[in-house]
Amino acid sequence: MSTLTPPRQRGFTLIEMIAVVVLLGIAAATIISMQGNILNPQRSVDLTTAQVYSRLQQACAEQVLLVERQDGIDQVTNVSVTNGGSGRFGTNNCDALVAYGSNPIPSVTVNDNYTGSACPTGVTCKLVTVQEGSLPPLVFMLADY
Repeated sequence: MSTLTPPRQRGFTLIEMIAVVVLLGIAAATIISMQGNILNPQRSVDLTTAQVYSRLQQACAEQVLLVERQDGIDQVTNVSVTNGGSGRFGTNNCDALVAYGSNPIPSVTVNDNYTGSACPTGVTCKLVTVQEGSLPPLVFMLADY
């Protein structure tokens, strides 16, 4: 004699379905908040301009470091060759860069005799400031050991 077992029901419970809908709603809200620029095109244009400024500023800082590594720290100065000096940044800008559209070339300011607390004793230090547009300046120190 065999006993009959009731057929097993398959499917999702109401609680499981509600949990899935809530999780999908949270995920959708997160994605929409992260992609807010889609609805506001002016904001995405502003971010693009800031990105261009940032990349120009970074490229200028890399040019300063390249001059320092190739030709020595003495070449990193604001006193230009035409004014009796030996520096590469006498025009106060990264002249090897080309202006991108209406974005200006970043300006470079070199403090040749930096003696701040970050400069080790007995070492020649220079404080370099690279400024581009409305971004905060990029400031770094070069030391000649």
